[in-house]
Amino acid sequence: MTALPTVQVVGAFHYDAPGCDGAHYRSWIVARETESGDSLAAFRQRRLACNSEDSQSGYRALMKLTDGPGFFAATEMSGSHRRSLALLRENRADVAAIDCVSWALIGMHFPQETRGLKIIGQTASVPGLPLITSADTPPTTLAALRSGLRDVVSAPQNKTLLAALLIKDFSVLPREAWRVVLP
Repeated sequence: MTALPTVQVVGAFHYDAPGCDGAHYRSWIVARETESGDSLAAFRQRRLACNSEDSQSGYRALMKLTDGPGFFAATEMSGSHRRSLALLRENRADVAAIDCVSWALIGMHFPQETRGLKIIGQTASVPGLPLITSADTPPTTLAALRSGLRDVVSAPQNKTLLAALLIKDFSVLPREAWRVVLP
């Protein structure tokens, strides 16, 4: 969101994954199935795996549900949601926040990477990742980008590809819609 004032928002995809609603998504709070804890509170002073501190889905949304980074005994920056899941499976972390689209795609294409893991909670629903363009993009080009993306998601010949990516629609949202992710 801090970079959005220097760009124009083209819009956002809608995903066909549990946890998504229109252009909005959330993160699942995930732990090993063998863990007795079934809520985030049970993981106070445990080990967190997250992709990066600037990740809305892997870190910031989770921090809004806690009293800050001190909630966890340790935090390991994994670099990706897939790696965070690996850290859980390897018992090198106890909990992670994984965006629901990534969770669904990983479960669909790499099911072994979600086996032995469970969802214990969720973060707030927020607008998904915005598709952006330069602040200098002329209005006619911005309109063409939006029209082209609408055409892509509605073209029958793209059905298989879009299903593999879980993309079901595209919409234009105002830049202000993403203010909800600010601290």
